[in-house]
This record gives sequence, C-alpha cells and structure tokens, in this order.
Amino acid sequence: MPQDPLDACLIAGISLNVSPGTWAGNCAGAMLSFRGRCFSFNNTADGYGRGEGCAAAVLGRGEYDQDDDTTCGTLAASHSNSDGRSASLTAPNGPAQQRLLRAALTEARLQPTDLDIYEAHGTGTSLGDPIEVRPLRFRVLTQRENPVLGLGDDLLLED
Repeated sequence: MPQDPLDACLIAGISLNVSPGTWAGNCAGAMLSFRGRCFSFNNTADGYGRGEGCAAAVLGRGEYDQDDDTTCGTLAASHSNSDGRSASLTAPNGPAQQRLLRAALTEARLQPTDLDIYEAHGTGTSLGDPIEVRPLRFRVLTQRENPVLGLGDDLLLED
C-alpha cells in the first residue's frame, strides 16, 4: 500500500509538576541541584533543575534554501531507541547511545566530523553525564579539529 509523504508535523511538549510525589522522589534520589541550576557536563554539576513549561515547533518537508529566512536548518536523519538495561535510572547505557548515533550518521550519510552539535539528556549529575557522553566522544565523535558544541575539552569529560 503506497504511503503519502508527511509534508509537515507539529511537535509539542509540556511539563507540569502537579504532584508533590515528583519532588519527593527527585529529592530522595539526590537528583536535584542544590543551586537550582543544571550544569550539565561541567565539573560543578550537582543535579538538575526542575521547571514547568511548554514548547512547540513545526517541521516541514522541503529542500534547504540558505536564502530563505524562514528556513532554520535541515534535519538529515532521525532515530530513537530505548536505552535498555542500565545500572539505574540515572545511569544511561553508553553502548546503546553509540549504536543510535552511528545509525543516524549512516542514514544521513554523514561522518562524525560533520557534526557540530549533539543533543544529549544531560542530567547534570556526576554519574549520568560522563556515562552518557564519554562513549560518544571517545568512540564515535573522534578525531575532530573542533569540539562538538556542549562536549568541549573544559568539561568533566576530559581524558
């Protein structure tokens, strides 16, 4: 059965903290920053800051036109996965994230050196951040002239 291509999609998300149980669980797990700010991938990270909010974006099909002011960028590939088994809720699965990034790079026909930015979970914890980023930085995003934005050399992810 033929499928029509998706011409555009609306992406939206919302986070509301309406239950005290969320806060109690985050406090019991020592996940919240004592300073109320998230310092992801930084030596001063002590947890993350919770907040409420919403966001929405429209992604449309088309070719990238650098002369069109309404075009912000091009999405070359998109993948998702389950982190699978890991040590705990706050401990990501590095090998699963490596496989995901390699699959997206393959689909987009890009090399790791073509990336300028990488979106990560970034909990701002001294346990989760290095587990999430070290395998990507040192096993996938290697041999770079410039650091990937957010994974710079001045952060806790040094050799």
